[in-house]
Amino acid sequence: MTQPPAAPTLPVLYQALEVVHADRHGALRLLPARRHVDLERISALPVAMEEIALVGRHLPILFAEQAPHMPVALLRLAPDQPSPALGADGHWLAGRYQPAHLRRHPFLLVPSGVAEELVLCLDPLAPCLSTEAGEPLYAGDGQPAAALQQAFALARDAEAAFRRTRAFCAALDALGLLSASTARVQPARPGAPAFDITGFRAVDRAALAKLDGAALAGLRDAGQLEAIYAHLASIHGFSEMA
Repeated sequence: MTQPPAAPTLPVLYQALEVVHADRHGALRLLPARRHVDLERISALPVAMEEIALVGRHLPILFAEQAPHMPVALLRLAPDQPSPALGADGHWLAGRYQPAHLRRHPFLLVPSGVAEELVLCLDPLAPCLSTEAGEPLYAGDGQPAAALQQAFALARDAEAAFRRTRAFCAALDALGLLSASTARVQPARPGAPAFDITGFRAVDRAALAKLDGAALAGLRDAGQLEAIYAHLASIHGFSEMA
């Protein structure tokens, strides 16, 4: 099998996907120094539930308008605007927590189409993959080398985190907590006019306040309540980005 099952769209950052196989990728090498993804043209990045508190300290965390309403970190308010999360080179700032979606790239676990089986894929167009330099994906005997084993571990951990995130979003939706939202942004620049950000969902504070004790306890016990409050706190970062 050389191609992953057809998918409606590729995740952000990925240009193509191929199932990782020694026959096809035996000569590929990974350039760790080039794993820093260029994010200059990316407006939002997926984040897992456990990452909302970490990433939300610097960026607003929103929920997608389309089901399953997965959370994303908003990198910028306009395509030509710099992002507070990126350096001058367009890469994620060094020393700052790096989201799992960035760390697993250019690898990704994809459903094989057989039960719940997942297969490891890679983006063959990623600039961090080469046949000339870097750490080999496969050893001389055709077995996965350390670089590929580590890539699989990162992809596996990220997939598990995003599965928990889908359960989190489903719980929020079932409780009626996610509502279509508008954020009024007042830029800090003197005289700059205020404007609205639309097309996303956020936790409805009024609906959250109306939850009974059992529902709140369920969110707490599932480790979801902290993520809710971190999301709500992060929304205050809109004006700082303007």
